Amino acid sequence: MATCNGCGGVVGRDCYNPSECEWIAQDMERQEAMRQAESVARDAAREAVNEQSGVSLRDYFAAKAMQAAATNPAGADGFTFEQRAEWAYQQADAMLRARTQDASHEKEKS
Repeated sequence: MATCNGCGGVVGRDCYNPSECEWIAQDMERQEAMRQAESVARDAAREAVNEQSGVSLRDYFAAKAMQAAATNPAGADGFTFEQRAEWAYQQADAMLRARTQDASHEKEKS
């Protein structure tokens, strides 16, 4: 029994057109490679914009914390904008510490 290189099925039982399966598999691989390349390019462009605008990773994390807090305004009642900003940067600092700790744990595993 021959196996299809495209889908891995048995030719004549699971797969009836091996050449089409191979073409589809290759096309899917190309599309995935393009998606990954686009993602890398987007990340690089975003990083370049952030560097030019002076937005650090800490600023980015703080902005995300503020965004999350804005979705639940009831939890922020009675706080001034300055207090909310200070809280957001405390969250960002905690995220950066966790990120550093996670990186050190990964190095220990290696």
